[in-house]
Amino acid sequence: MIMVPRRVVVGQDLLIPRRSMNVTCQRLALGNKKLFRLVFLFGIAVLCMASCAERDDVRVIRTLIERGAVLAEKHDIGGILELASEDLQALPGALDRRQVRGVLWRAFKYYGALRVIYPRPAVDVEKDSAHALARFPFLIVKKEHSLPKLEALYNDPPGWLDEVGENADLYRLKLDLIKNGGGWLVNEVHLERFTGLGFRE
Repeated sequence: MIMVPRRVVVGQDLLIPRRSMNVTCQRLALGNKKLFRLVFLFGIAVLCMASCAERDDVRVIRTLIERGAVLAEKHDIGGILELASEDLQALPGALDRRQVRGVLWRAFKYYGALRVIYPRPAVDVEKDSAHALARFPFLIVKKEHSLPKLEALYNDPPGWLDEVGENADLYRLKLDLIKNGGGWLVNEVHLERFTGLGFRE
């Protein structure tokens, strides 16, 4: 007896062997699983890249702040302003770049040789990565003063504030930054003075 393979009728004219259809379905299922895995891995890669980029931005911004502190200790007003955008605004007072230059000149003349001491800045980068906010308290002291305990507490901002106490001339800076190519520029500076109960303008 001759066995005729079972066939599945698709439409009116096309006949497809059942075994061939099963193989085709298995291949499609396997292909879909591979596609899903590729999409999943691609998604993870994108998230990792975004996370790494954000960490890089935080590092760049903290380096910018460190450079600003070094320039302040050198009384380098021009160098400080190079870290800011052309539309720089300083609060309180809504001061522009020219007025900021004057304020810095008077401050450096008042303090003389100085040191800027601060803990690790808190940095928040917005999701679009075009804006960021940095916040940190800081002290201005005479250059000959040594405060090793504060310097050792750089990575412990709450401990740094506790060590300073209420007897120091303490301020806090809030910096609004904008991305400029591969770097960042300060677009707005907000200076607050510590009152014993918190910071205020």
